Formats: sequence, C-alpha cells, structure tokens
Amino acid sequence: MKKTISTIKIFATCLCASLLICSCNKSEDKSLKIESEIKLDITRIYRHKGVILLNDSIVLTQNCPRIDIKNKDYVIYKQIEDINKPYKLIKKANNDTILIIKDSDSLLYKLLEM
Repeated sequence: MKKTISTIKIFATCLCASLLICSCNKSEDKSLKIESEIKLDITRIYRHKGVILLNDSIVLTQNCPRIDIKNKDYVIYKQIEDINKPYKLIKKANNDTILIIKDSDSLLYKLLEM
C-alpha cells in the first residue's frame, strides 16, 4: 500500500513538473513579420542588443532602414531606433514597408525580419 502511494506521488510530481516545463517553453513569437498587419500607437519602447520591443507586444530589429530619403545630406530618423515615443506604427499584410507617423512626419522603413 505504501509503495503504491509513493508511486502515485512520484508520478503526480513528474506530471506537474512536465506540465510546468511545457507551459514555460510555449513562448509566442512577437517579432513583426511580412505577413503581419498592424496599426498601433507606440507609447512604450525598450531597446536591447539590436532589437526594439514596442508596447511589450511587438519586436523588430533596430536596423530597419528608412527608404524614402530624398536629401541624403540631412537625414532625420535615419533608422527606426532613432525615433522616440510616442508615434503610430502601421504595416499592411504581405508588405515589407513600415509606415511611422511621428508628429506631422510620415516616415517609411523597410522591415528586416529577424
């Protein structure tokens, strides 16, 4: 009887541990993809080691280049990482162009997937 109870306790402990490990490993991919469509007001920005986390929900690379530069002598917001909050980020599905509206400027950037 004691052996059966011990076996059940060990089995239950192993089952709980495996469920905990599985739930921790299921992290959702927050990176912005070409297939993604998004329209988001950016109010929180966290920069770390080449990536930007926007509003704790979207991740993209800091190196997304600006693609609508006409005057190369003076470039404001050359890369996405140069933009400070708040701003609006818009991206259509199946398109590699990110539109950022900052104050009265409309800025276009090329999405570099991670």
